[in-house]
Amino acid sequence: MSVRGNELSIVSLGMSCQTAYQIKRQAALLAHLTGAADLRPLTLPFDWVIRSPGDTVGAIEALSFYPESVREMTLNDGIPYWARRRTFYWHDFDSPDFAAQFDEVAGKYRHLTDNFVGLGTCRRNVFVISNVQNNLELHATRTGSIDIFLDADTLRATTQSIARRFPASRNEFLVVSYRDRIAPGIDLPDTRIALFPRDPSEWEGADALWASIFRTVLGD
Repeated sequence: MSVRGNELSIVSLGMSCQTAYQIKRQAALLAHLTGAADLRPLTLPFDWVIRSPGDTVGAIEALSFYPESVREMTLNDGIPYWARRRTFYWHDFDSPDFAAQFDEVAGKYRHLTDNFVGLGTCRRNVFVISNVQNNLELHATRTGSIDIFLDADTLRATTQSIARRFPASRNEFLVVSYRDRIAPGIDLPDTRIALFPRDPSEWEGADALWASIFRTVLGD
């Protein structure tokens, strides 16, 4: 989940569920820190999926977050999977009978894509990327299809893609990672890197750590 108002949005770009979950958990704090009382929940095509950051760049460039044909859907480790964008749909299908649900889910993603395009009307967008979900390593090992490491080239491509998509907005980026999941020394314009210590959760993350970084970034 993300939040947006008339002038400001705080947006989860993934790469997994924790980013959206923590924005949802911290929504009241985000409104307080920014003074944006009109922030409301916003669903986007990055929510509740796992997609490698490099594949997110391609999806943004093409505005392509869901396959055009049910024939592109497969199972990977028992999870609905779109290989072309290396996307795992954790909550969109009730069974492996993709054909029976494909059109309904396609309609959902058309709506989510429209929500994403609509961010171009915001004066300021803060995009949040994180790879600190602890079970990502397990899923990467079991599926062989997830790249959880962040490097400068991928993050630069992400920021540039967003800039092309929303040229009239002020676009900022918060990247939350573990020291061993991100390349050292990354320095990109309008991008802040936060390194978290490990927490004991399976996927949810530590509320206190997220609240602290949001206070640092948005409470200036």
